[in-house]
Amino acid sequence: KLVVTLQLEVLLSILRFQDTLMKQLPQDTPENQAKKKQEEEMKKQQEQKNAEDNKNIDKTGKAVQKKDAPAAPSLKIDADLEEFRIILALKQAKLFDIQVQGIKAYVSQAPKKTLINLMLSDLRILDPYKEARYRKIISQQGDDKELLRVDLSLFTYPGEYQKPIDVFDCDVKVQFAKANIVFLFKHIDAILGFFDSLNITKATLEAASTQADAAYEQVQKLEEQAFKVHLDITFNAPNIIIPTNSRSDEALFIDLGIFNESRKPF
Repeated sequence: KLVVTLQLEVLLSILRFQDTLMKQLPQDTPENQAKKKQEEEMKKQQEQKNAEDNKNIDKTGKAVQKKDAPAAPSLKIDADLEEFRIILALKQAKLFDIQVQGIKAYVSQAPKKTLINLMLSDLRILDPYKEARYRKIISQQGDDKELLRVDLSLFTYPGEYQKPIDVFDCDVKVQFAKANIVFLFKHIDAILGFFDSLNITKATLEAASTQADAAYEQVQKLEEQAFKVHLDITFNAPNIIIPTNSRSDEALFIDLGIFNESRKPF
């Protein structure tokens, strides 16, 4: 079993070093961004031209139908991590004991289909103090063998293929089991104090903004390509428990219910 102790003062020092380094790095000017965008467009046009040139055309001018290649996986990854722990601590005391159990990941890539499966059996965040009244800060409510399961399928079609309205490019299925979350002032105060000590600067915020813009551009490109997604999401929202204090038996209990999302591209 892998156990990692992460001291927040050390992490804070690393983040400050990264922040200082980012301020010294040259920032992208609007001219460089425009140049990169132009190069990407030229590359895209060249790829489209090459794809058209590589089509096999018979004497009648119709595209020759190629025989389908066997759909044997060209890449296959199967990973299984039984258990590991991360202990978050300050110099004076331990803050959180994070226990992750049963991470399984499977990736299979074939010429026409890519499968990605991810499963998490359990996630617990405990108070390291064994005599604590509310030791389980985050825990799974039931005895389900899967806390989180994600199944992702990506389909690849020929460039000249006209997809019917009921055919999609991506199939996403997510299932999240019920969890209990306990809010105590001492935990919230420790987390807020750590983030306050980060003193995030403008350079870090600009870097995060740039990444968000890049992600938005990718989404726009998918929309332009008429990328169709089928969603099937079942999210059991957690129970929120707010005790009056860390030793009290009285608490506010909030059940956030269940969220279902099913969306088809037609």
